Amino acid sequence: MTTNHTTLSITGMTCSSCAHHIHEALRSLPGVIRVTVDRKNRGATVLHDTATTTDALITAILEAGYGATAAA
Repeated sequence: MTTNHTTLSITGMTCSSCAHHIHEALRSLPGVIRVTVDRKNRGATVLHDTATTTDALITAILEAGYGATAAA
């Protein structure tokens, strides 16, 4: 299986509960293998298969009530 690491910048994440909601939103997507949410740096790193797109990751975060963009 081919995998990708995607790093996302997240807005609106202010507490541990927020980080947990984001983690669960990302982890629930098909093809997601591992999620690391960093509240201090306001970001997340996702290991996922190549069928899972960055847009799908961002959409999951938006639907959870937070902002997200692909990190440069």
